[in-house]
Amino acid sequence: MNEPMIRPLPPEDLPQAMRLVREVFQRHVAPEFSPAGIQEFSSFTTDESAQERRNQGHVFLAARIGDDLAGVAEVRDHNHICMLFVRDDRRCSGIGRLLVRTCADLCRQVNPSLAQITVNASPNAVGAYLRFGFLPTDQEQLHNGIRFTPMALKLP
Repeated sequence: MNEPMIRPLPPEDLPQAMRLVREVFQRHVAPEFSPAGIQEFSSFTTDESAQERRNQGHVFLAARIGDDLAGVAEVRDHNHICMLFVRDDRRCSGIGRLLVRTCADLCRQVNPSLAQITVNASPNAVGAYLRFGFLPTDQEQLHNGIRFTPMALKLP
């Protein structure tokens, strides 16, 4: 198997990335959400809303194995992971960890004194983020139907 390469997501690949996010969300996250939460997340993952966030300075990263899009991450304010999704057939292969490490490196490049990066982990992702070194900073929250646990990763 080729090694995954993490690179900035080219603008023309944003629709493909959002499709990957929506597919993984429907399979693994939506069952834990109310209809309101599913609708809220769906509006967040339209091609238009993703492009708007990109225009506002959000950074999108792509994990590729060859030409295959295997995972996607989005970083806000160079300190918060908004989204991290890995395609089903690439889960548990190290791509999520590599995306997190790349997000942390990117944030540190912009702000060398940054002490931590944060994420609002969906219920199904808390275990993965714990394995990546994140720790909960509060109990599970519910906002606009979205369930999440605020978590942080201390940076060395």
